[in-house]
Amino acid sequence: NEAHRFGWVTEIDPFKPRSTPVKRTALGRLKHEGAWVQEARDGRVVVYMGDDEQNEYIYRYVSRMPWRRSFRMGIHPLDQGTLYVAKFNAEGEGQWLPLTPENPALAGRTLPDILINTRAAADAVGATMMDRPEWIDTFPDKLTAIATLTNNSRRGAFPASNNAADGSSAAASARPSVDRANPRPANAYGHIITWSYRKDWTEPTFTWDIFALCGDPDVPAHGSTIVGDKYGSPRRHLCCAEQPRLDPDRRLRQHAECRRLCRFRQQPDALRRPAHARNPALPHRAGAMRDHGCLCHARRTHDVRWHPTSGRGAKRIPHAGPSEAVQQLA
Repeated sequence: NEAHRFGWVTEIDPFKPRSTPVKRTALGRLKHEGAWVQEARDGRVVVYMGDDEQNEYIYRYVSRMPWRRSFRMGIHPLDQGTLYVAKFNAEGEGQWLPLTPENPALAGRTLPDILINTRAAADAVGATMMDRPEWIDTFPDKLTAIATLTNNSRRGAFPASNNAADGSSAAASARPSVDRANPRPANAYGHIITWSYRKDWTEPTFTWDIFALCGDPDVPAHGSTIVGDKYGSPRRHLCCAEQPRLDPDRRLRQHAECRRLCRFRQQPDALRRPAHARNPALPHRAGAMRDHGCLCHARRTHDVRWHPTSGRGAKRIPHAGPSEAVQQLA
């Protein structure tokens, strides 16, 4: 049972430092890249989660009751609810597929089976395999969620294959075909996707769109749709989107992992992490070194700044004008 102890969202109460952390098992067991909480109109709790692995899925949890009523009854809203997985249809619409024993595709499985083996359940119901989904944020006034998809080296590879419906596929082993929600083969630079609702966050269906395809807009082969800036790439850096956030001043902040060409000791595979460069026995090679930081797009001035997480100060990025997508959400 050792492996089943991991992969859970764990809640820690900062106001009760002596309290015991709680695993919120109703949110499923997977490679969680955060859990973004959004309150629905009726007070129910909605949680969005990305499974940070190539060919994995985007999930949503909806509590059974409004959180105030739930607490009055002595029930935590993250203990009783329904877990869903996203299916992005080609025509720009999507649906949330329930991961419950009542779903015919999961007949014969108990709820504990589903929550412990969440990836296998998502395989069985036919969810959309995504390009490594990570952080998710919401725009409450527009009923829109935004998610970052970091990369997928196996997208569009030959021969094509999908995650097996019986859950037997090893993580990141499939070679899914290109689709509308993941439109680039060997997606090295990642992209950002949004989905919206008509009236509330708990609706079973949604409409979706590609917010941006990352990469260097000066290199046509990248297929980037970025207008005016390079998402933190003032010198043709190439980045993988990770952590979106809308701050209180309605500035869109986007954490990114930027790759820049440099020289360091590296293995022949130039895209391996620079940690390998610490071995002095390896020859010097041109390769990709990663920097992390946060891109901030200001709504009023359209100024774009890159805030590195290492080093000092922010770098202003020359910006020819805001992208249409940023204008729409800002």
